[in-house]
Amino acid sequence: YIEERHITRSRKTKGKMETLLNQSDHIRKTVNNSILLTNLKIKIHGLYIKMGHIRDEKDHFVVKEYFNSNLHDLNLKDLSPKESIYLHQSYLWYYYILLDYKNCYKHAHRWIKIFEQHPHLIHQDPDLYMRGFSYTLSLLYYQKKHKLFFEKLKAFESYSQQHATQFNETSNILNFIYLYTAKINAALLSQDYHTGISQVPFISKQLNKYKMQLDPHRHMVFDYKIAWLYFCAGDYKKCIDHTGHIINQKEDYLRADLQCYARLLHLMAHYELNNTDLLPYLIQSVKRFFIKMKDLNSVQKRLLHFLSQHHIPKDKTESRQHFLALKKDINRLHNNKYERRAFQHLDLSFWIDKKLRALR
Repeated sequence: YIEERHITRSRKTKGKMETLLNQSDHIRKTVNNSILLTNLKIKIHGLYIKMGHIRDEKDHFVVKEYFNSNLHDLNLKDLSPKESIYLHQSYLWYYYILLDYKNCYKHAHRWIKIFEQHPHLIHQDPDLYMRGFSYTLSLLYYQKKHKLFFEKLKAFESYSQQHATQFNETSNILNFIYLYTAKINAALLSQDYHTGISQVPFISKQLNKYKMQLDPHRHMVFDYKIAWLYFCAGDYKKCIDHTGHIINQKEDYLRADLQCYARLLHLMAHYELNNTDLLPYLIQSVKRFFIKMKDLNSVQKRLLHFLSQHHIPKDKTESRQHFLALKKDINRLHNNKYERRAFQHLDLSFWIDKKLRALR
């Protein structure tokens, strides 16, 4: 800027004007590229908010074309570390929409690796670093990569302990959300449900502490995960309490996926409690909700059919046959990449295997 204002005084420096013009052009291109990369990650995240995960080949084509068309104007050579992080964020959301968790994890891992290669960035933007860690842990959880998950969780806990005193309030809140989401996932992954449940009072206290800063969907995510913990531990009444918190949310446009799966988990808990008088009414209510939301996938449909047909207690032999048939269908759907999103929320294989062991 100073040189630009006093360019006439630099006549004796050979090529001074050309150098300044080249530097200015380089800065312009860098700033423009950074804006385009920022816009790309916002656009692809916005696409997920709008349409969620892909449901079929048509969705896959639309998302792929949309993403690639937005890459055309970008210069992907010689990216700065921050630009590279933005690019990996964009790819992460792209593959997340496509339900490609393997590639999604690859970009989350590269995201945090860039921070670790440039430690000053961690100090500058701890929130973005922790967000990358959170996605890394979530994707390992979805893929049931036990060993790697616990290695990354240990690293994240170590970072949190070392830097907690340096966090501002926003960073403290994000640290709590990311760390305790991972801890619940750790309890679910290791099937150590009682350890997970022992953390619920602290989580509830923190959620209450930060209730003015957190939007409703954060509470819904914790309620759902806690409900699933209680379900797995066999405390179905507590599961119903927490799914009830989600079902009774007035803002039903928030996290429609959790609203749907909370209702199914709510049904499963009532099924376990043999609430046969209540189940037919609840099933009809859930079906009406799914019609309203226009989001009934094959996994949800199969589970609803099972509960509709099987809410009256039968003898062990007949019950076992019903669960074996359900297991066969669920395994088939599990291998369908377009049904993968349902298993993020409901580990039906765990529940079915548990029931089959009880029915021997």
